[in-house]
Amino acid sequence: MLHWLTDTHFKGDPSDKPGPVSPEVAAAALLIEAAHRDSNYTEIERDLATSAIMKMFRKDNAEAVALRREAEAAQASAPYMMRYMTAARDLDPDTKEKFITQLWCVIDSDREETVAESMLVSSVIDVLGISRERARSLRPALPRGEG
Repeated sequence: MLHWLTDTHFKGDPSDKPGPVSPEVAAAALLIEAAHRDSNYTEIERDLATSAIMKMFRKDNAEAVALRREAEAAQASAPYMMRYMTAARDLDPDTKEKFITQLWCVIDSDREETVAESMLVSSVIDVLGISRERARSLRPALPRGEG
């Protein structure tokens, strides 16, 4: 099934298919994808992605910025996100939960969740094996009067 998805969703020469990606780059690329889903990738979302990388992977600011930039390039060149969802499955359970929390933070940064963002979260949690209830419980509460 995964080969079918890859073959039918990847456009171009089969020899151009990208190689393996680390779980860290994959998670970061999915954060970047979430930020792009509303067609407005802001400086706030860039900073949130950097902060999320620091929290999830215990990176200093310079390392987190470098990983964010690598993820931005990966996201920009990716014809599909399934590759990153699959690679993110290799995160340890605690980091997966931190990732879902950070994904919500990026999505909620503009106080409006789009259908495209909802679909991304749904796909990510399905691939990572996280229940909808657990994913909802990992969503940080918005401050009163917002959202």
